[in-house]
Amino acid sequence: MEPSDFTWYERFIFTRNHYLRLLKGDATRLVIGILDLIQRPLSLEGAQRAGAFLGRNVFRPLARKARRTTLKNLDHAFGDTLPPSEKACIARDVFHNLGRVFLETLRFRREGADLLERLVPDLSPLAPVKASLATGKGAMVLTPHMGNIDLMPGILARQGIPTGLIMSRVRHPRLHRMVVEMRSLAGVKVLFQQEGTAPVVAMLKVGHVVGVAPDQDIDRVAGLFVDFFGRPALTPAGPVSLALLAEVPIFLIFMTWTRGAYRLTLEGPLDFDRSGRPTAVVRAGTEAWSRAFEAAIRRSPGAWWWFHPRWKTTPESLAAKNERRRQRRERK
Repeated sequence: MEPSDFTWYERFIFTRNHYLRLLKGDATRLVIGILDLIQRPLSLEGAQRAGAFLGRNVFRPLARKARRTTLKNLDHAFGDTLPPSEKACIARDVFHNLGRVFLETLRFRREGADLLERLVPDLSPLAPVKASLATGKGAMVLTPHMGNIDLMPGILARQGIPTGLIMSRVRHPRLHRMVVEMRSLAGVKVLFQQEGTAPVVAMLKVGHVVGVAPDQDIDRVAGLFVDFFGRPALTPAGPVSLALLAEVPIFLIFMTWTRGAYRLTLEGPLDFDRSGRPTAVVRAGTEAWSRAFEAAIRRSPGAWWWFHPRWKTTPESLAAKNERRRQRRERK
C-alpha cells in the first residue's frame, strides 16, 4: 500500500509517524553511543553489573509502557497462580536481564568471537545440529527471546556452521545499518523477511542453518493463532513452512544465564505429525515449538521479554484489519 492510496488524514498520520520514527531512531543511536562509551573502560563483569543496574534502576522506571505491558502479560499468563509480589519480582528480573544483555551486545560489536568464548564456554549441546548437517541437509534453528539472542548466530558460526539469520528491516536507516553490521559478525548472512522465502529455502537446501526468533506477534507476516499460556496468540507460520519446503529438521535452542555465563539447551529435531494436509502439518509444527517455548519460559520466567505485546492481535482485531485493507484496495 502506497501513501498515495491513503485519504488525506491517513497521509497526515503516515507522514507524522515517519518523522517520529526517524527522531526516535536518532535518539536511540545517541543513547547507544553514550552507553558504549560508558562500558568501554569496564571489564566484562563490570559492564554486566552496570547493565543490570541500568536495566533495573533506569530502563524499568523510564519505560512505563514496557513496564505496564510486562505486568499485563504476566497477569494474562499466570493469572492467580502467582501472587502480585512474585509477578513484580519477575518484571524486575526482565529489565535487570535486558540491561545486562544490552551492554553485552555493545561489547560484542568490538570483541566478537573472543567475547563469545567467555560468555558461552560450553558448545557441546550443538553436537546434534552438526551431526544433522553432516548428512548434507540444512536445519531451521528457533530460539525464543531469552538470554542474549544476538549472540546466537555468532555461536553457530563459531562452530563452523554456515548460518543465516532472518530479521525484519529496521525502519531507521542508520539504526538498520548498525543492527545488520552487528548481526553479520562472524560471517553470518542476514536474510530479511521482506525478501520472501526463496533466499531462505536456497540456504537450507545447500546445507546451511537458518535461525529465527519467532515468538512475537508480527501481523505483517503469515501467521496462525495457537495456544500460548492458555490464550490464542498470533504466531508466525513461516519457520515450519520453510522447513517443510526445504525438507530439513527443526531444532530449538534455549539460552539460560547461570553463574556468569550462558548455558545452551538444545531440543530436537522437533517431533510433530507431518501427515495430513499442509495447513494441518504447519499448525502441528507451530503448536509443537510454541509448547516447548512456553515450557522453557515457565522454567525461567524472568529471562523472557515479557514487554513485547505478545497477545496484541486477536482474531477479531485481525479480521477488522483485513477488512480495512480490502476496502483500501477497492478504493484504488
